[in-house]
Amino acid sequence: MTRPSLSTSPFLTSSADVARELGIPRLVFHVSGLFSLTVHDTIHLQSPHLSVSSDSEPFLVSGLPHRVELIKSELPETFLLPQSLDTKRDAEKNSFGIIVNTFFDLEPEYAEIYMKEPGRRTWLIGPVSLVHKDKNDLSNRGQDPDADPALLLSWLDTKPASSVLYVCFGSLCEFGDDQLNEIGAGLEASGHPFIWVVRRNPGESLSPRIEEIKKRVGVRGIIVHGWAPQVVVLGHPAVGGFMTHCGWNSTLEAVCAGVAMVAWPLFYEQFINQRLITDVLKIGVRVPGVGGNMLLMGWKNDVVKAQEVAGALERVMGKGEEAEGMRRRAREFGKKARLAMEEGGVIARGLGPVDR
Repeated sequence: MTRPSLSTSPFLTSSADVARELGIPRLVFHVSGLFSLTVHDTIHLQSPHLSVSSDSEPFLVSGLPHRVELIKSELPETFLLPQSLDTKRDAEKNSFGIIVNTFFDLEPEYAEIYMKEPGRRTWLIGPVSLVHKDKNDLSNRGQDPDADPALLLSWLDTKPASSVLYVCFGSLCEFGDDQLNEIGAGLEASGHPFIWVVRRNPGESLSPRIEEIKKRVGVRGIIVHGWAPQVVVLGHPAVGGFMTHCGWNSTLEAVCAGVAMVAWPLFYEQFINQRLITDVLKIGVRVPGVGGNMLLMGWKNDVVKAQEVAGALERVMGKGEEAEGMRRRAREFGKKARLAMEEGGVIARGLGPVDR
């Protein structure tokens, strides 16, 4: 009989007591990357955000391989309750080990830092989105798609390589009509073919302005209400850019597909992920005018205008040296991601220290 174990969220700290009482190993599964975890730990231990006088004043996260600056309004919500971070850290120290959905060659400097902490057993098991290779499996990941994968793929088949922009802000985004209208106008102005996933509640229609944009762009753009088969879309050769909220799963899926990103972080650790995308890996740009943590601000950030959206899209989708460099680096990381998941691939570097 296989010995039972417990795999849990890092924030379910009470599970450490349960595992100890039952005498079974507790494994913490992080759905963030190692760059984010390292930056998060460093801020928690050094508290540089307490030295600035306003939410908009930058502070430096020191002692890292790259220069990382943030502002207080971009921090994850967890920093509102620092005692909970202490509890989480203590529970991790008393766990058997930590599982992270990433791969060594994506963030090697931060893997070295994170995995060298005494007593910390760490397994790098990603990118898990590459586990499913069958197209039917990929189409059914997450919720049932609202868009027919076959129709999307047939539309993509008609487009030139790297010409299509995919736009999706995750399942929790609650942009108002004013912001959605500006995004739609920016997509229209960009001139690029696009697939745009818009989160709408059941029975809720698009604004009249977006309906007008939809008519004007015609077959150049597809607007999906609710959910799309993201992994399948990103993996199509016609897709050349991804406007994303920088959630870790979406970020990794873009990396695996070798697609450059237009970053629009919203909350949680997404602003830290954005720094990895734009400043460390250099495979994307941030949309100008994006504000701070939307959850903390009650979704009341200033509206980002259409020209700023279109400008950011052009920096990634255009033909200049900057855009071509980002797309080239993105393709290189895509190759590394696929190698990491092959038998005997570089993911073994993430397992080696644990075996000793």
